[in-house]
Amino acid sequence: VSNSAAYIDPPAPDSEEYKILSDIGVLNQLVPRFPQDDPLIVEAQRYEKVWENGTTPESKEQFNKLKTYFTDINKSQNGLVYPEIPPRNADDEVYLATLNSVTFKAHLEKFLGEPLNVDVQGLLDYYLRSAKNQSIFECLAGDALNFFAGDFLGIMVPPGGIASIQEGMLKKILETVPAENIHNQAIVFNIEPSKEGSSMLVSYMDAGGIIKTVEAETVVANIPAFVFARITKGLEPWRLEALSKIKYRPYLVANVTLNFKDGVIPQSIENDIYDVIMTNRSGRPPTEVDQIVTDVVFGNPKNPDPHKRTMTLYMPLPHEGIREALITWTYDTLQQVFQDQLKIILPKFGLTMDVVESIDPSRRGHAIPVAKDDNGPVNIYAKGPDGRSIYNKLTAPAFGGRLYLAGQGVTAQPGFEASWASAKTAAVQARMIVTSAPPEKSVKPKPTKAVAKTDSREKKDKKTQEAATGAQCTKDVKKVS
Repeated sequence: VSNSAAYIDPPAPDSEEYKILSDIGVLNQLVPRFPQDDPLIVEAQRYEKVWENGTTPESKEQFNKLKTYFTDINKSQNGLVYPEIPPRNADDEVYLATLNSVTFKAHLEKFLGEPLNVDVQGLLDYYLRSAKNQSIFECLAGDALNFFAGDFLGIMVPPGGIASIQEGMLKKILETVPAENIHNQAIVFNIEPSKEGSSMLVSYMDAGGIIKTVEAETVVANIPAFVFARITKGLEPWRLEALSKIKYRPYLVANVTLNFKDGVIPQSIENDIYDVIMTNRSGRPPTEVDQIVTDVVFGNPKNPDPHKRTMTLYMPLPHEGIREALITWTYDTLQQVFQDQLKIILPKFGLTMDVVESIDPSRRGHAIPVAKDDNGPVNIYAKGPDGRSIYNKLTAPAFGGRLYLAGQGVTAQPGFEASWASAKTAAVQARMIVTSAPPEKSVKPKPTKAVAKTDSREKKDKKTQEAATGAQCTKDVKKVS
């Protein structure tokens, strides 16, 4: 599952996700957190329980009214319905298309009957920048409600973040799939149908720099949309056009270790808080000069040293044109960028730079999908003249059901649940192709001009299952679904 989330929403007890999390041993390790109880910092002032108390007398009424609204959306009660992403059926698609006809800001101001208070807008804006790398001025209402209302009543934090889920799933897969069939550090660079069209050929460079090609009955490509468009040969013009609507924006993250050598942890970070949003009262959209940390996440339960605390800084870059510049940034540059931010952030918690033991940037230009074109945000669920939406085109099976795109790109929603659901849907469809296809005579991989012949072990491996970074290539999808 490709994702950028550090947490998940609580899975329903009767859901497949609940069962899988239990099977892989992660469910009982999930730590509940309640975002609406986290403090908000505006400028240098810290506010507690803003959804009850507000930040000012003027903001309290809007915070209270929106608290009820987001709660009702989350629970699908009092005539309101939570917008599911990905949509489960045609009615969900129509609902999302309607919600996404306006921005989140416009939607909330219509509901309130007045402009958003500057502090209410600031909190929601910085949340969306952090969660979706979009501002409240451009994020569409359905996408925003799915994210914000979904998180509003509580989230679950896995040990060590989402990596623990990925690790648990890998261990479970290895119970039935030979370890040599899991190809780590493999770079897929070409996907195309075989000459006969009865299978797919996937070419990649393995960890040792050897170019190999495997043949698969079906492929689920859980990769960014722009990568899918670039490395897949023979895609239809309408599909390429749909893929072009999914843009990617960079996102930087750094883990900061704080060392309190006297063993006294300040109450400002010792309390049971998770995510602290830090906003201002500018009331304007982000510009290209903005390189600011929007929020700080505290991983207190995960640091075994009682004298230390870990804080994670999130720096979204919600605009185009900076990805190329990031290529020139060295590791030292990234550290300096976050150090400059810490000098502003730490005093808001009553801390100084003396307690900083290390600054470790962990993401360099991490790609967050955003649906947009030159005219602004794109409603991917709205039907076009041909009766299909961009979402329909992104999720349509390619090459007669031999190839599926999954992951965040098909919904432009960078959340764990959306990635999980899209991958599950693709896996179910792929399994149908594999289980219904008649047995075929074993065919050797067909190298292209740029591909060397595979070795004998590779020919044997292709009869079972191949999993390479960026694409899962399998003769038995059931083993990896």
